[in-house]
Amino acid sequence: MEALAQMGAELESLLPEQIGLAVREGLQAEAVPVARQLAELRGLANQLIRRLDQLEQVLETERFARVEDLGLLVDLIAGGWCGVDTRLARIEQSLSEREATVYQLEQVERETA
Repeated sequence: MEALAQMGAELESLLPEQIGLAVREGLQAEAVPVARQLAELRGLANQLIRRLDQLEQVLETERFARVEDLGLLVDLIAGGWCGVDTRLARIEQSLSEREATVYQLEQVERETA
């Protein structure tokens, strides 16, 4: 009985130290790789954020370029219609000076039908 009590006392004194050592070793074995993986994930997330920022800048530049292209296209179309309007005005003035008869297409179609 006394031997068991002595063994129990020895275990009681050694057990907290051994448990602490085992926990420390386990944490070291598991926490270091996890910390390394977390650092790698953080680096990958930062790289992803940088790439997304670059992509956003490229898309914004492209969008502004398309808006400028659209503005140029609108100006060209408006200029073309102004030219058509000017030519039609000249034709109308030329016809009015000669006192020519201008028939509307709808009237001509009705009369020929």
